[in-house]
Amino acid sequence: MFTRWGGFVYRRRRWILLLSIVMAAGFGSLAGGVSENLSNGGWLDPSSESAQVGERLRDEFGGGRSAFIAVYRSAGPIPTPPQRRSRPRSRPPWRRSSTSRA
Repeated sequence: MFTRWGGFVYRRRRWILLLSIVMAAGFGSLAGGVSENLSNGGWLDPSSESAQVGERLRDEFGGGRSAFIAVYRSAGPIPTPPQRRSRPRSRPPWRRSSTSRA
């Protein structure tokens, strides 16, 4: 099946190239008006539910859409928070050794 398809495309390669260029130009001209109806560079529909929730969260709690992630290296061990120290520590079943059955 792919051999026949490859032969078809190869025999008509110039027509297919011309057709793809014409289609790209046609769809490119149609896409010019899309940015007026979308925000954030065309990636967010302002009438979508997620955009409305985002606006409501921004209005009620302030802040923007950015996320801040801090990565650092510690010289020593990081102390465990008190909330986690009170819980008993157990390993997940797939992490337990084959000799201990708890």
